Amino acid sequence: MSLIRDFWTAMNGNDWQAVADAFLADDFIGLWPQSSEVIRALASVS
Repeated sequence: MSLIRDFWTAMNGNDWQAVADAFLADDFIGLWPQSSEVIRALASVS
């Protein structure tokens, strides 16, 4: 449960680059179907 708690603590801090660096893989793809957004790779997060 520590991983989940740490993830949401970081998300609540609104420091997206820190979240990406700590929790996302280099080839991350985020799909947000409600807005049709697609985020590819960590460089796109910040």
